[in-house]
Amino acid sequence: FEKAGQIVLLTAEDSSHACKVFQQQMMTTGKLIRIITSASHNTELLNSLKEDDLLLVCSVTGNYALAINDQLQDIKAKKCLITLNHTTVFEKTYRFIFYLSENIALSSNNIVSARNVYNNYGLTFFFDLFFHECFVRYQADK
Repeated sequence: FEKAGQIVLLTAEDSSHACKVFQQQMMTTGKLIRIITSASHNTELLNSLKEDDLLLVCSVTGNYALAINDQLQDIKAKKCLITLNHTTVFEKTYRFIFYLSENIALSSNNIVSARNVYNNYGLTFFFDLFFHECFVRYQADK
């Protein structure tokens, strides 16, 4: 993460709040993170990503990730996914997959609807922990 050139968060519009909070937190460490939501359609930025860049896809249920999976195949950046969905379809697209739960393991190649506590707080909690780790490393480097 620290060595990545550009960092882009790609998320469905309804999950963008947690991403925006994380973006603001990361600015305190001097790291600029760009956010592309499902409503923004900024394919120019996605297509310009290079191999040393990082694309983090946020898709709690996996529905958004399934919907855009084919579009990400030609993106050169390292791709990571944050999700509950344990389908093997994602293993071909993403270098790393961060599962929000081992207990809740949606596993379907089809788009599904699942509402639980992870939908509301999972991404926020993940980014809180992630920011804390980044901040600790940032302070150690000073």
